[in-house]
Amino acid sequence: MGLLFERLDDTYTRAGLVVAGAVVVSLVVRHIVFPLLRRVAGRTRTRVDAELLRVSSGSVELLIILIGVRRALEMLYARPLLPGESLPVAVANTAIVLCFAHLLVRCLDAVVDVVVLPLIERTDTSIDDAIVPVVHRLSRVGIFIAAALAVLSAWGVQVGKVWAGLGIAGLAIGFAVKDSLSNVFGGISLMFDRAYKPGDFIKLESGDAGIVEDVGLRSTRIRTWDNERITVPNGMMATSRVQNYHQPDRTERVRVDFGVVYGSDPDEVKRVALGTLDGVEGILADPPPDCWFLEMADFALKFQLRFYVDDVMKKWAVFQIVIDRLYKALYANDIGIPFPTRTIYIHQPAPPPPVQPPKSA
Repeated sequence: MGLLFERLDDTYTRAGLVVAGAVVVSLVVRHIVFPLLRRVAGRTRTRVDAELLRVSSGSVELLIILIGVRRALEMLYARPLLPGESLPVAVANTAIVLCFAHLLVRCLDAVVDVVVLPLIERTDTSIDDAIVPVVHRLSRVGIFIAAALAVLSAWGVQVGKVWAGLGIAGLAIGFAVKDSLSNVFGGISLMFDRAYKPGDFIKLESGDAGIVEDVGLRSTRIRTWDNERITVPNGMMATSRVQNYHQPDRTERVRVDFGVVYGSDPDEVKRVALGTLDGVEGILADPPPDCWFLEMADFALKFQLRFYVDDVMKKWAVFQIVIDRLYKALYANDIGIPFPTRTIYIHQPAPPPPVQPPKSA
């Protein structure tokens, strides 16, 4: 019996020393390590390291003490004599898991607040404004689910069946909302590809064209020239051909097709056509405008006047000015503008020979 009490006294002493050592380490971390780290973080250009130190200091100190307590309890209950004597160890494990999960959540919140949110405020799209909070919440939920499973494992629950149930539930939910998930992931891919942004003038594979008003988490809204709003799912936008007139820049080439009568001098036609571009606001001098003689067609000599405008949004206004000037310039220089003609030949067959009356008997 004396040896048993001697062993117990020695075990309790060692356990107490472990707890005391954990408290000392926690105090050293609080009063020496963290102040040094804060001093180093104050010399960096970013705020994220200082913010991480601020939110994690208390949790790290508590986590060190809890680890020491858990180690001491393991020493005391290494050979449990009665059922339930290992209960304190399970409680300590639960406290450590919860403390660690709380630390991860606070660090995640700090990174989002200090790094991610300022970045998305600089972007033009609202898709990241919708995605980041969703991903943030899902990450927090994932941390808490992992912590809950770790706690169940600490209490002797078989978590394999729980994981299997979560997997089956995830598959069922995935099949139920596959279209919505397709649109969400399509929006995420559009955000990373930066294929277009609000304010861009785009043309869809269907032929619809307009200004992008908003790129949301599930759909993209476009305002057409007729002031109509088109809402297209992001899953469709991510898998179809989209022509962006604002990339790589806002310049755009304009083509004006016209025809003149046969007998016109091509060089004179080109000179007159290029002269109509002088002084028109928005037309670029580089690349230089040109006029092409394209075809000797059925009833006309066909030409094409080509030039660049500095903004695609000015394309149709400049086109109207140029085609109006071109018509007047051709008329003023006696260059005829033909219209489709056809020559019809009417063939009249020879009249039938006269019928001779029958001879009388």
